[in-house]
Amino acid sequence: MEPIRDFFGIDWKAFGITIFVALLGFQAIIQVLHWFLFEFFGIETKAMREKKEEHELLLFTQQKIQDLEISQKNDEKELHRSNKELKECIENLTKMYVDKEIDDIRWEILDFSSAVTCGRKYNRETFEHIFRMYEKYEMILQENHLENGLVTESMEVIKEVYHKQLKDGVIK
Repeated sequence: MEPIRDFFGIDWKAFGITIFVALLGFQAIIQVLHWFLFEFFGIETKAMREKKEEHELLLFTQQKIQDLEISQKNDEKELHRSNKELKECIENLTKMYVDKEIDDIRWEILDFSSAVTCGRKYNRETFEHIFRMYEKYEMILQENHLENGLVTESMEVIKEVYHKQLKDGVIK
């Protein structure tokens, strides 16, 4: 019975403080060991290595995203420049095509006028073709805000010859 009495006779305050100090000491020893093993010697645990690898992967991914954003901005600038160049080329080609179309029609009308003036005979379909070409010529000029002035006199000559040949019965 004596041991039981001794057990209940313990100073519980001193015992609690002793346990608390022992735990603090144990914690301090663990921190010193942690520093000594992991910081001083550079030993890594698997968890530390995985955390470090995750951090490096995160930094690498962040850098790649930034590089991608820069590349995207550069691509957008290049695309804008290319689109502008392409638009200018298309406008230039369109202008060249319109100019060629005008020149071809003008040449056809002037050549026809010259041939008719020299007395060459043509049928009704040829005259109608020239009249349609002249209408097309005028429409192209109007659509492109250009002025006629080069084939007007030739068309007057062609119309006079056409009406004269209709009147004389050469064209039926």
